[in-house]
Amino acid sequence: YSLPPDATGPFMLSGYSGYKQVQFPRGRLFAFDSEGNYMLTCSSNGGVIYKLNSDGSTLENCLSLGGHRAPVVTVDWSTAVECGTCLTASMDGKIRLTTLLAQKS
Repeated sequence: YSLPPDATGPFMLSGYSGYKQVQFPRGRLFAFDSEGNYMLTCSSNGGVIYKLNSDGSTLENCLSLGGHRAPVVTVDWSTAVECGTCLTASMDGKIRLTTLLAQKS
């Protein structure tokens, strides 16, 4: 699988007095769910969850986890019972937790 370009940086930030800064993420850039069917990646304003297609060549965009004002530079994902917890942390110092509930068939 190829990660989307937005997932790996570098990220351009506007600094004080109009200066621009290029930042490279140093954390975990992606995380898989416990079944290995989905992947959470970084993006410029949140996390993005992709479904891994069984053919092994493509990713399907499933859900965007927004809420950040700066690029997300690290993610993690934990699953238990019928829910998952996604963690996204951005360059503005904010950490967001998102709880995902399993769909009932």
